[in-house]
Order: sequence, then C-alpha cells, then structure tokens
Amino acid sequence: NLSTKQQALSAVEAAAKWCAAARPAPFSALLPVVLSTTAKSTNTSLQCSALVSSAAIIEALGTHMLPLLPTAAPLLLDMATALCQENENDTDEKDIDACQSAALAGVSALVQHVGAFLTPFLPKLLALLLHPSLANAPAAAALRSNLPVQVPARVLLEPVRRAW
Repeated sequence: NLSTKQQALSAVEAAAKWCAAARPAPFSALLPVVLSTTAKSTNTSLQCSALVSSAAIIEALGTHMLPLLPTAAPLLLDMATALCQENENDTDEKDIDACQSAALAGVSALVQHVGAFLTPFLPKLLALLLHPSLANAPAAAALRSNLPVQVPARVLLEPVRRAW
C-alpha cells in the first residue's frame, strides 16, 4: 500500500545518508529502482518520497554515481521537467512544488558530483533550468549559478549557445 511504500522510501533515504558513502554497491543497485518508482507512479506524494530518496542516494554516492549516470540522469531530468509542466497546469501546487524541490535536489547533487560528465544531458538540464515555472524558484536559481562552477566552460558553452 501507499503508506508502506513511503515508509520504505524514507528508510532508504535515511540509510543512504548514513552509509551509502561507505558501502555504495547496494545503493547503486537501488537507485534505478527508486527512480523508476518515481517515473511510474501517478501518486504525487509517492513521487515526492521517491525523489527525496533518490536525491539522498545521489548525494551520498557522490562520484560512485558515475556508472549510473546514463540511466539515472535522463529519468531524473524527465521527471523534473514533467513536474514543471504539471505545475503550469496547476494541479496541486503545494505537492508539485515539494516534488520539484526534491527533483532539483537530485539534479543539484548530479551537477555537484559528476558535473564534468553531464555533456550528453546538458540540453535537457538547460531546458529544465530555463523552464518558466522555475524562473523564481530559489533551488533552480542556486543550481543555475552553480552550473558554471561544476561543469567546465568548454563543455557548457555550446549547449548554452544552442539554448539561447
């Protein structure tokens, strides 16, 4: 049931914060499962819980996240973009804002730890960060200002030029 899933995701989040840096293998295996839960769910609160857990795993894995990047980055960016579009449709603004914040925390952790390897995902990332619903979002503003610090200029310039 929904409550059990949310409790399991909260346990995953706590465990990731506590021990994923020391033992990354189980969390590396778990991240795609948590992200696919986010993508498949139609329940906003379950999506939000899964995004919070994903962000905690990504943050804790740090550079151990690199082998998961081709799978995790598109899922996370697609979910964050979908949440922006839902926010435009004004479904349940409070829940969507919480989910957006959780998704942006995951994206921020990606940029922080594996920013130099995000080249294939920069067009989606820039489209997300330039989405109108995130224009005034503090988490998106922080991520926009951190992007040039974490992603080398030689990698970032061409996608920014195309997005312009």
